Amino acid sequence: MSRNITLPISRFLSFKWLWALFFVACGWSNQACAQYSLQAIACTEDGYNLVVRPDGTLWGWLSPRHTQLDTAAQKISPKRLSTEANWQSVVAGRYMVLLLKRDGSLWGAKILASYGQSEISPKFEQLGTGRTWKSIAAGESYLTAISADKYLWAWHQVSKGGNDILAFEPVAHPRNAYEQRMRWRQVGIKEIGMSVVIEGVSAEGSLWRWTIDYNSGQRELMQVGQSKDWASITTGGGYESCALAIKKDGSLWGWGSNLFGQLVVPNNLGQTNDVEEPIRIGNGKKWHFAQAAWGKQVVALQKDSSLWAWGLNTGGQLGTEQYYQTTIIAPPKQIGSVRSWIAVGGSRFHSVGMRADGSLWVWGSSTYEQPGNTIDYTQLHRVFPVGDSPVVSFAAEGNYSAAVKKDGTLWTWGDNSVGQLGLGNLQSTDQPTQVGHDRDWLKVASCAGIKQNGTLWEWGYIGGSTPLLVPRQIGTDHDWIDVVTTGLGKYARKKDGTLWHWGGRDAANGRLPVQVGKARNWASIAGDSHVLATRTDGSMWGWGSNNMGELGLSGPAQKLRTVGSPTQTGAAAGWQKVATGSLHSLALRSDGTLWSCGHTTALGRDLPNKGRDAYDAVWQQIPAKVRWRSIAANLSVSMAVATDGTLWYTGNPYQVFQHEMPGTMYFKKLVKESDCREVALGEHHALVLRADGSLWSYGTFPRTIPLPHALKMRQVL
Repeated sequence: MSRNITLPISRFLSFKWLWALFFVACGWSNQACAQYSLQAIACTEDGYNLVVRPDGTLWGWLSPRHTQLDTAAQKISPKRLSTEANWQSVVAGRYMVLLLKRDGSLWGAKILASYGQSEISPKFEQLGTGRTWKSIAAGESYLTAISADKYLWAWHQVSKGGNDILAFEPVAHPRNAYEQRMRWRQVGIKEIGMSVVIEGVSAEGSLWRWTIDYNSGQRELMQVGQSKDWASITTGGGYESCALAIKKDGSLWGWGSNLFGQLVVPNNLGQTNDVEEPIRIGNGKKWHFAQAAWGKQVVALQKDSSLWAWGLNTGGQLGTEQYYQTTIIAPPKQIGSVRSWIAVGGSRFHSVGMRADGSLWVWGSSTYEQPGNTIDYTQLHRVFPVGDSPVVSFAAEGNYSAAVKKDGTLWTWGDNSVGQLGLGNLQSTDQPTQVGHDRDWLKVASCAGIKQNGTLWEWGYIGGSTPLLVPRQIGTDHDWIDVVTTGLGKYARKKDGTLWHWGGRDAANGRLPVQVGKARNWASIAGDSHVLATRTDGSMWGWGSNNMGELGLSGPAQKLRTVGSPTQTGAAAGWQKVATGSLHSLALRSDGTLWSCGHTTALGRDLPNKGRDAYDAVWQQIPAKVRWRSIAANLSVSMAVATDGTLWYTGNPYQVFQHEMPGTMYFKKLVKESDCREVALGEHHALVLRADGSLWSYGTFPRTIPLPHALKMRQVL
């Protein structure tokens, strides 16, 4: 049974402490293991690793972005970061770390890594003068601590002038009647756009969930069940994440996403409809610590100090010594036979563990080219040899690519961890490889394509634990002319102008296309967690997430909300092409002007408001003297091809291309070539089609480095 308390907090919305509370970081276990803190290992998504050893010394190392383990070019060499030996625990956000000393004092440091940098020497500064801190936690942008009186305090990333400035700005705990009644042991948070769910264990051992609605100014505080025997909680923030909690009897429970088997629920595996209430994971009562590392894989310790893991294993980060062979591991699997583990942590593609003797171990794999190679990522590079058949259709998605040549052959390359390449296996490759022997392909998207006879095909991850390794026809129709893949599923257009949808995050949609509305004049379409589409009459329509104004819908019914069905946006007519990033959108008009809306600095123009969550929910024209013909967008970058064939970019290119080049609020020319025609963006690379039909790549081109030795658990300190 759950009981609800509705808290009218609109009068408190202007207070800084409220926003800090919204972004409370993921909680970590506060128990001790052999008198040693479990908060001893912190791994950031960007490749910085910190470890507090049992003797109280602090160590760290920086691996190149997304290349966490050593090769001949990059060897892990942990460096002592402080001469002091009184550190107790450490947690990390994306660019910040928070540390607790044994004397109860609290310390923080900023971490900013440049691509290819071999090490970082963070400067630690004490936060306040008190020495009464008991527990710490970290989220992507917020650091939190619980004081001796069990109140929650927070420090966060400050934005100035539209740029993120890493500064520690304290936000005091509120002292109103509602919050004074709560005393906390641990807290965790799931932050998705403007929606926030805070979950925590109270001092008395009960479990609570706060649901925050930014639009109404209401916050619902709900006790989850009546049990008061919860001991600890951890969460992985963001999409596809879960929460894990251990009861005092040692049983392990979880809720949230089971997309990658984090909750070990077979009938929910591969689905994105979250498990709402805690369910027990296994029957054992020996769990001591469990963490959903970045939300998608779980590393855990039992009371006998044995190491366990389950969930996503695309990089061998679970320690099973398998490289792209087993994508999902479930149920929990013991890793090795050693029973002296005292701490464990992980990042996207690797894990770090420490044993009782203070020795440090790593395992996992690298999935991208190491620094020090001979490729100059600041130039365009030809994908297919000179004289090859011209490319007529291409797609860049995540860290893989696909192309259809004029001769009708289909080629794919890059990451193949879930069968994205359609090659009949899970082996990634850096070389374009032909898919099958057919020579009748017409168009390709991410894990989908259309053949010259109008049939529709798909491959790769389609839900469940087994990916589709080779192309499979969808239905029997022969009148398909266009297909795109979005975060909401796949969309395809027929000759009669109708739009159809299938798959996506809701398994109930099934694998057969269902018509979207009744319109018969759809033209172009693009999507991520939101979808934009144009019609032949020049109108533009959007649906899906509008949490940062990415749909350009600013009316009372749509602003900062999810829009469930196609809704017209922007001017009444004149729209020609659309492109979508994760939180922003681009749209090209028939007169060649480019417009944008949504979040981030990749809008190509100044924003009317500033700050970390700056956004513009109104379509505005991008100031430029040139006219445009092709557009593309991802999380932090927008790219466009001008009518004169030049290639331009705006936003934060380091996050995408991983080499030093300046960020820019306005569009800047990227390369000297002036014969570009079309552009597509993946996670860390771009594909550019040139006038002669040749396909070229730019950025950190997705490559696989087979490193079987790197999968094995190895001591590094």
